[in-house]
Amino acid sequence: MLLWPDTAMTWPEAVFAELILIGIAWNILKLATRNVRRFLELRYEVRQQMLGAAAALWPSDEAAALRRGEPEPATFRELGFQILMLAHHARLASWTLRLMGFDPIKAGDNLISLAQDPSLAFRRKAIARALRFALLPTR
Repeated sequence: MLLWPDTAMTWPEAVFAELILIGIAWNILKLATRNVRRFLELRYEVRQQMLGAAAALWPSDEAAALRRGEPEPATFRELGFQILMLAHHARLASWTLRLMGFDPIKAGDNLISLAQDPSLAFRRKAIARALRFALLPTR
């Protein structure tokens, strides 16, 4: 028995073809959302580090900062580079994130700048806007 009269495909062949198409669509969706999920994980990590830095009253002596458990400026530099690399290599995810209201390039750039001079409060505000955080305390 033919499923469609103008094709030579039987119903099991049609179901098999549809399952193959669903599998292909699933893999494409998984590939596209993997980088978005990675960005959201980085965003969560940035938020945790920034909340730790806000409670620590930057800038301070590095040795005293490490004893108090403040995040190192290198941590922000690494997170900034990770976000920039994700935005550069995953163009589809970057485009999707911009549609969602995030700005990964601006966030990565400001994180790197924050690592250079942590006393600049406007960098933290720019990161908060780019990653869509509620504004973090600024001292």
